[in-house]
Amino acid sequence: SRSGSKKDSAPRGVQAYLLRRAMAPRSPRRPRLAVTAALASLAAAPAARAFRGGEGVLARDQCHVQGGPDKFRDAKEFWKKHGGESWYKRGASWWEKNSEASEHGVLNGFEALGPGDIAASAKFLQEAQAKRRGHETKLALDAGAGIGRITKHLLSTVYDKVDLLEGSQRMLDEAPKYLGDQSGHLGHMFQRELRAFVPPEDQVNHYDTIWVQWVVIYLTDDDFVQFLKACARALKPGGIIVIKENVLRDDDPRDLQPGGEGGGASAYDGSVTRSPKLMEDIFKDAGLKIDLERAQAPWPDTMLPVTMWSLVPCQP
Repeated sequence: SRSGSKKDSAPRGVQAYLLRRAMAPRSPRRPRLAVTAALASLAAAPAARAFRGGEGVLARDQCHVQGGPDKFRDAKEFWKKHGGESWYKRGASWWEKNSEASEHGVLNGFEALGPGDIAASAKFLQEAQAKRRGHETKLALDAGAGIGRITKHLLSTVYDKVDLLEGSQRMLDEAPKYLGDQSGHLGHMFQRELRAFVPPEDQVNHYDTIWVQWVVIYLTDDDFVQFLKACARALKPGGIIVIKENVLRDDDPRDLQPGGEGGGASAYDGSVTRSPKLMEDIFKDAGLKIDLERAQAPWPDTMLPVTMWSLVPCQP
């Protein structure tokens, strides 16, 4: 899991979250040592501490839910003021200065997150597959793949081949070596920004699963919608799109929270954490419905939650 590109997202879906926004919204200036301490307890954290205990939510069809004119007004105003190319340049600048093409780099030194993340994702994927009649395990797309962390530890253990979509050529160059024994499952590698992803004709109805993790925080809402529409076009009948991302807590009244906001607008780092309701609205706008939803568990309750969604097209 890494950025969809140096411009539209960075592998720091984890690190921006952990280092700048993973702390409870009520204490945005809490020392970063608190994050490190919380990470140290991750392996031992009981599931009861995780947001919503990891309970699944099944098949919520929000395809026909209509919103009022003032729905998510704050988010719309934010993007009107801060969106555009300057937004993507912020994320690109941070990534180029701070991260290397390695697992240590894409997780910003927090490799302790890896095993629990992969274990929960594997269980979720198995459940999501079981709900889809005719789901195959021939080909997956790792979108915002970075060096291929999710491909190596998860997708290559399930699918015959995995394509990588990644905006950074230096990340893709490292991927075959990083995948090691799993490199035989590597399919095509596409150097492309998430927001520029348009499946060519030979990739329409192409993928069994498209996995998108810790990436979409770097997309504007409009680009997020367009990216999901492109994913739906690339999906086989019976296929799924998995979004795994950090979200605001249910009791937070905001639509979104920009990364780096403690330093004011000039400190925005090109990422946002969205509310669950805003995420659901974006899915709806893209013509998708939630087939399965589950919270990452275990996960320290000192950090903002991480949620997994399995999405399918409203119109099969």
